[in-house]
Amino acid sequence: MQPHLHMSQQNGMLGQNNIFKNLLERASRLKGRNANVFITGESGTGKELLAKFIHDLEEKPARPFIAINCAAIPENLMESEFFGHEKGSFTGATETKIGKFELANGGDIFLDEICSLKPDLQAKLLRVLQDKTICRVGGKAPIKLEFRVMAAANGELKEMMSNGQFRLDLYHRLAVVTLEVPALRNRTDDIPILADHFLKKHSHSGEEKSFSEGALQIFRNHDWPGNIRELENIVHKLIIMTPGKMIEEKDVKQCLSGGKNAPHVNVKVVDAHFTSPMPLSEHLENARRDYLLDAMEKTNWNFTEAAERLGISRVTLHKYMKEFGLEEITIDPM
Repeated sequence: MQPHLHMSQQNGMLGQNNIFKNLLERASRLKGRNANVFITGESGTGKELLAKFIHDLEEKPARPFIAINCAAIPENLMESEFFGHEKGSFTGATETKIGKFELANGGDIFLDEICSLKPDLQAKLLRVLQDKTICRVGGKAPIKLEFRVMAAANGELKEMMSNGQFRLDLYHRLAVVTLEVPALRNRTDDIPILADHFLKKHSHSGEEKSFSEGALQIFRNHDWPGNIRELENIVHKLIIMTPGKMIEEKDVKQCLSGGKNAPHVNVKVVDAHFTSPMPLSEHLENARRDYLLDAMEKTNWNFTEAAERLGISRVTLHKYMKEFGLEEITIDPM
């Protein structure tokens, strides 16, 4: 209840939902432990915030926390980013560089989207986890380190392990403790708390905006494919685009529909029973597909810009595009 909310506020995590409170309670048991942690959950759910929450449990300000988005680093630079390199070890290596693992010595390193690592680097990472020793690219002397690894992945992990794209032995080395961050649609009772938090976070001094109950109900009913990241983006946009102090239902509908007027839904009633030509699940899938396609078309099929608009990562966007068969669409270069 309130104590949990206060605890989560201090560490950048917010919520009173029972699933979420249970997650924080399990994470709190890691205080004083040096066990590796594997965090799963959809993109935008707050996996890095949970890793930082676990790190902050130790209450040692000087203890480093190093975060890496593995999907954002070019493959040819990944080993150097992880382990560093010596001057002259390759073209462009004009000086010695300290890698992220060395910077994390004595603290925690968070590897987000770890599924994007290629097999050769997975093998090297496994050896580093076993020996707690690194060797810089071009270097000869091993460097002994002490660190805890917290890794994160989305729903692709099980499939990647089953088809051999992600090493089982590496997963077991990382997953001493596993934690799953719930999707926002599974903790709708936290949406008003989160929306109010983002309202305060992004409002300028003197702005006193608030949400009507109707606006919050639209938030509760939304699917949130981009989870908390999407919610924050929408709230930020509403602060800018809503002229009055009260953000109303119509403002949220317009924002969620990409600036268009919210479509009118006709409900056919026959003998007091709702009838539909297709199941609700199929309606929702079609709506998600149209939502993705609309974002791609509005950004001229720029994946980076579309992912930002949707509040999800490029990896997740590619996953959804493949799932809905949209990657096969080609754009006329005219």
